[in-house]
Amino acid sequence: VLKGLNADQLTVIQDCCSVEEFQQDDRLFAEGDKAEHLWVMMDGQVDIRFDLPDQPTSDANNISSVSGTAAFGWSGLVPPNKYTLSAYCVSRTCKVAKMERASLLKLFEEDPGMGYQMMSNVNAVVARRFHQLQGTASESPSAKVTITVHMGTCGIAAGSREVMSTLMDEIAEADRQDIRVVTSGCMGMCS
Repeated sequence: VLKGLNADQLTVIQDCCSVEEFQQDDRLFAEGDKAEHLWVMMDGQVDIRFDLPDQPTSDANNISSVSGTAAFGWSGLVPPNKYTLSAYCVSRTCKVAKMERASLLKLFEEDPGMGYQMMSNVNAVVARRFHQLQGTASESPSAKVTITVHMGTCGIAAGSREVMSTLMDEIAEADRQDIRVVTSGCMGMCS
């Protein structure tokens, strides 16, 4: 999110930052919390998850992982400024920089070029996250069972289309969110 900023701009932004460390399984923020910070990883790994009511969090609820120097918690800069997911430290420890929203917005008013550059960078982060999620949008995040149907040519010849259709109908009729059906191609085992 800081890409393209000059040395003076980076120095000014540093005044908006605080550094915090978390231990494994610590929650950095929860879904629904007021989003007052933009977060940047410094060390370790954070998982972004959805929490289910009356159930403990688990990595099965993981939407994405953040490591390196990636930014997360962009809800801090986007109204209504509420986190839509929760963030958990999953490495032994993690170190993050928190940029205070109110201070950043004040800097953006004073230096619109800085504001434009940072918001363009935030937009790129959001676009990347949506692109990552696009491939998993049809998967049930709480699926505990995965059924793989062989949809190679020989599988189709053996009736896999009918099997796939019947499975999908039965799962939909039973409203089973805990079952995921995926397909596979030829495994090269026909001979």
